[in-house]
Amino acid sequence: MNGNMTLRKKMLAIFIPLVLISGATISVVSYFITKADLEAALEENMTTTSAELTEATERRFVGHERIGDSLSSLLSSEGSNLEKEQMTNVLEDIIWNNEDTLGAGIWYEPYAYEEDTEFFGPYVYKEEEEAVYTEAYEEPDYDYPSWEWYEAGMASDGDAVWTEPYDDEETGITMLTTSVPFTNESGETIGVVTADIDLSTLQEHIGTSDMNGSGYAFMSDEAGQYIAHPDRDKVMTANVSDDGEFGESFANEEEEIRTMSYDGQDHLVYQQTLPTTGWTLSLAVPESELYAPLNQLLTQLIIYTIVIAGIGSIIIFIFSGRLTRHINTLKEKMGQVSEGDLNVNTSIDSNDEIGVLGSQFNKMTEDMNELLQSMRTTVFQLRDSSEQLSATSEETTASSQDINKAIRDVAESATS
Repeated sequence: MNGNMTLRKKMLAIFIPLVLISGATISVVSYFITKADLEAALEENMTTTSAELTEATERRFVGHERIGDSLSSLLSSEGSNLEKEQMTNVLEDIIWNNEDTLGAGIWYEPYAYEEDTEFFGPYVYKEEEEAVYTEAYEEPDYDYPSWEWYEAGMASDGDAVWTEPYDDEETGITMLTTSVPFTNESGETIGVVTADIDLSTLQEHIGTSDMNGSGYAFMSDEAGQYIAHPDRDKVMTANVSDDGEFGESFANEEEEIRTMSYDGQDHLVYQQTLPTTGWTLSLAVPESELYAPLNQLLTQLIIYTIVIAGIGSIIIFIFSGRLTRHINTLKEKMGQVSEGDLNVNTSIDSNDEIGVLGSQFNKMTEDMNELLQSMRTTVFQLRDSSEQLSATSEETTASSQDINKAIRDVAESATS
């Protein structure tokens, strides 16, 4: 069957595989180059975004922590000279020094402020644009010395300590508290000052962050509890350990992009630890989201390859038709020549090799015609010469016969 393959089919058989192989090669190379570029851009984006979020969060915490440090310094040096009203005024002023601070309080050891006062804990918090003072935390039922934030502050060597996030019973909001101890003139720790951050601001900031429209961010404390997450149902209720492979990744403190299963699908995840609190900031991008443009590009490349192959096939079909038409014309004329018709001529209007071949064919038939004409003339001349020779031969023969007869006659006369 291949022996009877036409020129058109041969050209298509060569061109189409060539285009498809070239297109497939370009598609595969483009796919992997684009994938590498995407991953490099993502890594840069993740590290930049993580650094920005970490810096912004740390700035919030450091600014907030300074309020506790300032209150501690004031009480350690002037506490014995301050009345409760003066302390309240200080609290009402200082909470506005940091935008993210929700409230601040001063908490003396039982009976340390006054011998007849067991719980002394003035607290001031923000409510819209006003500072609200409350003594609700001085109630015996609240028993502030039993709370983690108080115990952690009293156990500190003077540095600020941070509690785990908790839901405040009085305000009903999730807070994070920094506690700083203060001393009396003898250097004895007699209480702590606290400053609280309403985590809703941080949760909103982290939960709505992404990487230029891709992926999302979330934060968890040292125990793995979600502090901030786009899925608000997980905040303060779920733990990263619930997410299998992702939960196990927290043992790895290296700041690098890793592929892991999270929330039921494969993600590229980058994690960074916050120095102040030890919390973990995580950035996650679903692979399906990251590689969606890449898969779209691959589909487009495949479509382009098929379209190019189709267009090329049409062009070859048209071109080969024109080419084979001239060749078939030459083949037909050569068949006529082979049958002895040397009066054929071609009229191929082309400036390419086929046109030259047609011109050479015409010249060949003209030359053959001239040769045959020359041969015909020669043959005719030879025939005429042959006829003349025959006539001359006949005349010579007749003359020879006459001479022979005359000789015989003379001979006969002499003998008689």
